[in-house]
Amino acid sequence: MTNKSTFNIDFFLNIYLFLRIENAIPDHEIKDLHEIREILHNADVESIIWDIDQTLVAYGKTTVPEDIQNLISNLKPNFRMCFLSNFPHTEDRIERIRTIEKQLEIDAIFSKRRKPSPVAFHLALDYLRSDPEKTMMVGDRILTDIIGANRLGLKTVLVAPLDKKTDPFLMVTLPRFFERPYLKLGRMIHRNKP
Repeated sequence: MTNKSTFNIDFFLNIYLFLRIENAIPDHEIKDLHEIREILHNADVESIIWDIDQTLVAYGKTTVPEDIQNLISNLKPNFRMCFLSNFPHTEDRIERIRTIEKQLEIDAIFSKRRKPSPVAFHLALDYLRSDPEKTMMVGDRILTDIIGANRLGLKTVLVAPLDKKTDPFLMVTLPRFFERPYLKLGRMIHRNKP
């Protein structure tokens, strides 16, 4: 937990993942997190890896909305779960994550390597004792959540961010600007995915 920077070096170390544009295409795309129920109902999944920021809480916020708390609570009896987020490993950020863990009663996986690094996803899979094909990654970022999970064969769900206004400009807003055209190009090339 010594990396105190918001800069994600693993993004650049894993740039080769972007050369396979099909990695950018999620299995499912939803506008509201509650749509996950129907997806899970029809999926052969035992475990779920959740992104935190903009998936479960707005970026930098600590309180999980009550409707999302209820959703997670209802899913917990049927699925093993953990968090995997690219938050900086600073003391205050770790305390924030611990607060979110307590609200949802789910553990966060602290990895020295960040998404889309396969190392981070392997840590989560090991924690869950789950095979990639039986695991679903749910997140709001194509270039980290979706590409990294698809590379390992996890099922992927891209969810619309909760509140884009809270995104840090350089690390999130700017990359988001490129994500949509990249996804659109990927879908044009590989029309067999949604």
